[in-house]
Amino acid sequence: MHNSKYIKPKEKKNLKNIITRKPSKKIPELEFKQYYYWVFGALIFIRIFFDKNLSPELIGGNGTHFWLVDVLSIIVGVLIIGIYTSAYHRIKQKEFQFIHILSILVFGSYLTMNTLSRSTWTYFSQKGKEEQITCKINQFRFSNDGLDESANYVYFQFKGKEEEIKNWDEEFINAFKKENPKKFDLILNIKKGLWGYYIIKDWEIVPNDFIQTYKEK
Repeated sequence: MHNSKYIKPKEKKNLKNIITRKPSKKIPELEFKQYYYWVFGALIFIRIFFDKNLSPELIGGNGTHFWLVDVLSIIVGVLIIGIYTSAYHRIKQKEFQFIHILSILVFGSYLTMNTLSRSTWTYFSQKGKEEQITCKINQFRFSNDGLDESANYVYFQFKGKEEEIKNWDEEFINAFKKENPKKFDLILNIKKGLWGYYIIKDWEIVPNDFIQTYKEK
């Protein structure tokens, strides 16, 4: 004889509720991962665009920008993203290694909180008045010197400190490769930003005699 349960009439209502209960709308794991991949890719694109087009070149300052805008924003981002993604619980449960989770959190914070922090600082620093100054050039350094293959550099004096400007233009190499940097001056169009930093809006290298002729006029 088969074992079976007889459902009493008054229990049929409960059975109906069990049968007609709607399944929970849980995002499939694959779809969930693909969503994060798209977001991650978009953040990388935004960061590259920001660095290439909107991130200003800075001179002056005393390291405050690095510690407050860069380092602090990444630390705050790591804490926020870590809490949101339950990363610390995953580490405790040994689902992932600590160094693996930390590297993901740091990179994610770099793409989000650091980008937001830098863009906010740039926005408020752009409100200063633009001015033009002339600086003495100390040295040219070119990418084919074997020191750095990514850019060429102009080293110059600004407020008693040596500063640098990067340049990727090949015409720059052809124009100044064999020239003595002491015979040239650097004209900077700058805006004073926050915390003693200056934003370089534009710059030009001119011969020393050009400056003297200009002043005589």
